[in-house]
Amino acid sequence: MGGEPETEAGGRLLRRVRVALDPGPVHDPGEADRIAGLLRAGITTGEIPPGELFSSWRVRWLMYLNGNAIRSAGAALRREGIVFCHDREHYTAPAGPPQTPVSARLGRALAEARSHLGISVAGLAAQIADDRGPWGPGGWEHMLMLRMADIIDIEAGAWRPRWVWEYVDTALNVGGTLLHIHDNLYAHQAVGACGRRYERV
Repeated sequence: MGGEPETEAGGRLLRRVRVALDPGPVHDPGEADRIAGLLRAGITTGEIPPGELFSSWRVRWLMYLNGNAIRSAGAALRREGIVFCHDREHYTAPAGPPQTPVSARLGRALAEARSHLGISVAGLAAQIADDRGPWGPGGWEHMLMLRMADIIDIEAGAWRPRWVWEYVDTALNVGGTLLHIHDNLYAHQAVGACGRRYERV
C-alpha cells in the first residue's frame, strides 16, 4: 500500500528532537536516555500515535544523531513494551503490543464501515491500489488482488500499521473516523474504545 506518510505531529517531534539533542561524543551515555525520554513522552501522550513505524523515525535521526545512542534508546523502549516488532520492523505501542481481540474489533469496524457505505472489498481495494503504474501486463490486476487480500486479512483480525489505516480511511472518505477508532483501541487495548459513526465527508 505504499510507504507510510509522515504525520504533522511526527514532524513537530522530529524538530524538537533535533533542537533538544546535540550530536555530542560518540559514546555519550546520556544521549540514549535523552532520546528515549523524548520518544517515551511522545508515545505515551499520543503525540506519536499507536502503530507508527518506529524504524522510519530512527533512520531519519541517524542523519543528525549518534546511531548507537538511537539503537540503545529503541532497545530500552522495546524492553518497556511501548515499541514492538512485527515482520522485522518496529512500531509504537503505548499500551503494549496489539492484542488479538483489539485487532479483531478494528477489523469488524472496517467491515461495518464498508457495509454502511455500500462499498465492496473489491471496490475498496480499487480505491486504495495505485493505478498510475507504470504496470506491465496484468500488473494492475495483480496489485488489486493483493489489496483485496489485505482487506480480507484486516477484517479477519490481522494487525496492520497505522499508515495502512490512513490509506483505508482516505479511500473510504470518512474523515479520520477509522483512524480515531484505531488510535483509541490501541491506546487503551480495550475493545470498547471505539465510538463514532461512519459518514462520508
